Amino acid sequence: QRPPKLPDRPTAMNHFLRFAFATAILFVATAHLAAETVTWIPERTIEVPIKVSVSDEIYPRTLIFTGAGEILPIDQWWSDRQIEITRERNTITIRLRDPLFRGNIALFDNKGNLVSLLIHSVDRDHALDPVLVVTPESSSTAQNQIPLDTDNSAIVLARHMTGGQRHPAIQESSCSHVAGNATLPGEYIVRSESLVVMRMRVYQSPNLRGYLYTYTWHGPEACRINLQQLKPKGGLFMTAPTMVVMPENDSYLTLPPGQTIPVWYVCR
Repeated sequence: QRPPKLPDRPTAMNHFLRFAFATAILFVATAHLAAETVTWIPERTIEVPIKVSVSDEIYPRTLIFTGAGEILPIDQWWSDRQIEITRERNTITIRLRDPLFRGNIALFDNKGNLVSLLIHSVDRDHALDPVLVVTPESSSTAQNQIPLDTDNSAIVLARHMTGGQRHPAIQESSCSHVAGNATLPGEYIVRSESLVVMRMRVYQSPNLRGYLYTYTWHGPEACRINLQQLKPKGGLFMTAPTMVVMPENDSYLTLPPGQTIPVWYVCR
């Protein structure tokens, strides 16, 4: 009778596969436990520092929005050479390629939430968690800070105005009018040699009002304009193609010479 066959001795490949499998499990578990967490307050912007990715070193940063719905397609105002964003349900992954990039990105989900992210670069030796978990503030605290938008009416109006999603209950009208022999596209708010600000459209929802302003700068160099100074009465927040301005945030918009930039205001 032949003796029972002993199991094969572990080969170098077996050792390698076991080590790689164990390392992968440890990496996933560590990333999940060590993920940085921030609290999302609907009226404030989340600062998201990111390391710059180059051809041989990639530093993606993944944001997980707990309690949020599916992230809707993002209105891209930047170049793919500056930043790359991919979506997957309630998660986005950001790869920053331009070290000089700094700007606000507005995210909407299919539940009507608006999240404002301030993206900017940091040094490669900066300690940065590749996973950022964004959790909403408790409902009791949030209601004390934003009692005006408990039904998402401000977000619905902002999405309607900016073309994110039309709403049948919102009415809008143009501010164009005839002045002498000319038809003006809107009403002048500021009219000078360097700066022209016009009110172009008015939006009315069941309980809020919105405005479309245009800012045109004719100076020789770019300038920074404080949007809070010209906001309509009862202004709650404002959004432009490159930023979302909430209370207590930086409200300065950079105007390149010779360009017209739209700004939408949501008001009581």
